[in-house]
Amino acid sequence: MSVFLLKVQYGQGGELVNPGDLDASSIGSLPRIADIQFNSNGTITVTGQSGKRWFSKTIAGIGSGYDVRCASISGGAWDSTPAGTGTWIDMSTDRRWRITRTTMEGSGADSVACVFELRTSGGGAAEQSCDATAYAGDS
Repeated sequence: MSVFLLKVQYGQGGELVNPGDLDASSIGSLPRIADIQFNSNGTITVTGQSGKRWFSKTIAGIGSGYDVRCASISGGAWDSTPAGTGTWIDMSTDRRWRITRTTMEGSGADSVACVFELRTSGGGAAEQSCDATAYAGDS
């Protein structure tokens, strides 16, 4: 059964939307963590930013019909990812990208800049994309 038919059958409706720029920022005494998490209910949890979403409605489990990927990185690196850069993964569960600056690393900051892409599961090209940055540090 197609995702479209599932949505109509269960009265979910809604659509994939562009989340706009994602800017995760965690500044203060170390350790610091900055996350960007695509949630299976259509929302996005971003450290220091609220109200972000990748689906037009908040619907439990809607992510099982959609994929996300970090398509490219233009600077820095993620410390923790659910999949390698360029690899599509479904959003049947929450998917988190994280950058961390620890006390062992000492004073300073870590950052990453990338592009996330979203699509309907089952293959095909990206339907939405957004720029993202994450920054974790003491200044």
